[in-house]
Amino acid sequence: MTHLHGQALVEFALILPLLLMLSLGGVTVGLLLLDRYELQHAASEGAIEGASTHGPRAECRDATAAAVRVLGRRPDEIGCTARGRLVELHLAERLPLLIPFVGDSWRVSVIARAIVR
Repeated sequence: MTHLHGQALVEFALILPLLLMLSLGGVTVGLLLLDRYELQHAASEGAIEGASTHGPRAECRDATAAAVRVLGRRPDEIGCTARGRLVELHLAERLPLLIPFVGDSWRVSVIARAIVR
């Protein structure tokens, strides 16, 4: 009877790393989707703010300021183009992947873009 308990322990020890990798993968995908949603929301709000601004070269300044305010932090990359009342805002961040024993050396880019007229 004790032989069966030992077998279950060995099988669990073999499956545990796979279960940990799957659970961390799910958490990582969830965090990437959440960050993508936050970036898209900030880009949209910033582009709306920039398009509602009237003044020479104020569109991009106001758009990036609004995006940073909505996001609550400054993203890794911000790009803005304003042509007349058309404002295009790009936001990008590089996030580490949660991979055990590897560290944060692998990163994924999350990009959001909004165009408002």
